[in-house]
Amino acid sequence: APLGGLEMAKSRARLVIWCLVLASVGFELAKWRRARGGTHATHVGPHLGGAHRFGSLSAHRRHRVGHHDDDAGAGVHGRTRTHANTQAVPLAIRTSRREEVAVSDAAVMPLTRTSQPKGDKSSCAGFPGVEYAGEVVEGGWGADKAIGLASSAAACCARCQTHATCNVWVFCDPAERRCVDKNLEGQCWLKRQPLLRGVAPSAMASGDAVPWTSGADFDAVSSDSHGEVTDSNLTSWFKPLDVTRVTPEYGDEVNKQDPRRRECGSPAADAYASVNATCLERSRTAVETLKGVKSESSFVAWHERSASFDGLAVRWGIGHFQPSAAACAAACVRHVPLGVKVGGPFGALPCNAFVWCPVDVDGGVCFEPDAHTHGAGDCWLKFTETPEAPQVNQRERNDDDAFFVNGVSFKDRHPDAPFLTQWTSGVVLPTGWTPSRGTYGPRARW
Repeated sequence: APLGGLEMAKSRARLVIWCLVLASVGFELAKWRRARGGTHATHVGPHLGGAHRFGSLSAHRRHRVGHHDDDAGAGVHGRTRTHANTQAVPLAIRTSRREEVAVSDAAVMPLTRTSQPKGDKSSCAGFPGVEYAGEVVEGGWGADKAIGLASSAAACCARCQTHATCNVWVFCDPAERRCVDKNLEGQCWLKRQPLLRGVAPSAMASGDAVPWTSGADFDAVSSDSHGEVTDSNLTSWFKPLDVTRVTPEYGDEVNKQDPRRRECGSPAADAYASVNATCLERSRTAVETLKGVKSESSFVAWHERSASFDGLAVRWGIGHFQPSAAACAAACVRHVPLGVKVGGPFGALPCNAFVWCPVDVDGGVCFEPDAHTHGAGDCWLKFTETPEAPQVNQRERNDDDAFFVNGVSFKDRHPDAPFLTQWTSGVVLPTGWTPSRGTYGPRARW
């Protein structure tokens, strides 16, 4: 009897071993079949719904920056390094006057502006997996549901075709699970951007991970017109910024003003998570800018090549094409605030700063450490407190000492960054005022 029990125990042990072997083989076979089927694990960068977002926000922030107000000119030739401590911040970004923006898992756009189907004709079918950029003319975050929702892509398209200024629409299909998961189902955004036949519209993101469906009406009247900037008066109101000037001039001898200060802090100090739009609207800078007569004769645009200035976007730059830095500056001078219902959380603020990507930039794009593709000719209109002392994000060489963080240069933190800053930036000030070289803002340390 004992011998029979021993044999039975051995049989059971062999059975268990064979079961484990078969389970292991099955598991490996399943992994092999999954790989053969093309379902590979891929890394996708997070993407903010930037086509629907106002303000200089980015999805790839890795650091929270402490107080950082270094002289932005001290490093043009031999800067001294001083650094603040950094710590991680949440990826989702929030403004004080809007709900948290929906963050979707979407592939970052490649360095091209024609990755979507080329536009030659209008179609209400739309292209799934594409999120077109543009200035929002109807719908958007906080819009009336009767206006901001549509039952289908065709309905959203039809609404765009009957709108006076819409030529681009973006729709999130209620039948698309990702739209439901992100509470985006049925959202219909009507936008406008310059369109050229044979060239795909500017897009924020594209790929299988993008839940949006987008379409464009190439038969619509051009949504943007560029005012001519004549050479006759260009030198009188479009002037180079002196990067050696340490302090601003607040008017001439006849109309001297007291210095202004930042009343609402640095928006980028915590990756724009705590921007107080109401404070900005009531600031001395905003009140005085809105009070002034906006014309080239009453304002001077001071510009700097190879520089990127910080600010909150009062007009989204992607898709807002301007042929020159002067034209971008003129667009800033002529900008009329649309209000928060149409222009987003910063829509009530005036424009007093601009950032432009040169039309002849190498590769057709300007580098920025965010989730978007910034194309040649893109013109960002911004508001910043004390534009006479701009906050500098990038300036000249990206491996300069001024941009080091814990011994690591901006260029090393962002391997795709070019050797020299590609942007041209500027500020708009009343005639008689002269800007300083400014200070390095928090984004210089991102």
